[in-house]
Amino acid sequence: MTRASLFFGAAIFVSVVSVVTGCGVPPPDRLEIVPPTPIRATEQGSHFPLKVNAFRGVVEHDEQKGPLSYTWKSSDPSVADVTADGVVTSTGSGKAVITASVATMGGKPFTGAVSADVDVTNVIVSVVEAVGDFPKVFKLSSEPVRLKVTVKDEKGQVLTGPKVTFKASDYCVEVTYEGVVHPLAVGECSVIVECAGKRATIPLDVRD
Repeated sequence: MTRASLFFGAAIFVSVVSVVTGCGVPPPDRLEIVPPTPIRATEQGSHFPLKVNAFRGVVEHDEQKGPLSYTWKSSDPSVADVTADGVVTSTGSGKAVITASVATMGGKPFTGAVSADVDVTNVIVSVVEAVGDFPKVFKLSSEPVRLKVTVKDEKGQVLTGPKVTFKASDYCVEVTYEGVVHPLAVGECSVIVECAGKRATIPLDVRD
């Protein structure tokens, strides 16, 4: 074998390796979105920053030798939108899938199909309604009153099992975690019912 043929064979080998590895490192074959847990939002406009880790098998990709860029996509922007740098914003109730894909490696278009998904399930709380069967005059001797709470999403649908909190604005009543109002002292105050940043207020005037 001549020196020229050896050189030619070596040149072909180097060329093939450079095509396969791009920047001197093998391309990733797996992505992980961090955090990997599903996104669940109850407030419209909530933000969830995501990032991507790339791997070749079980070995993490060397970003310094083969820098990667990604594209982000939402299956339903009316539920969740996502920016070019992976920040998800809740836009409405429903389900969506956020997908991250490798776009470039070392500044060159990535020819493989490597991606990862994270699920989004939003239940956006829009309205909190609270009523109680209070007597016309709520006295210290009156029986406790249990509040009835209704929570609706931005489409007007009633939500089941929402996480609701109760509190009194002052000392004249006590409200249990189950929404039962007990008169404690003469005075004016309010019962405040909250769910996912939305609230309902019931003014009360406790008499002797």
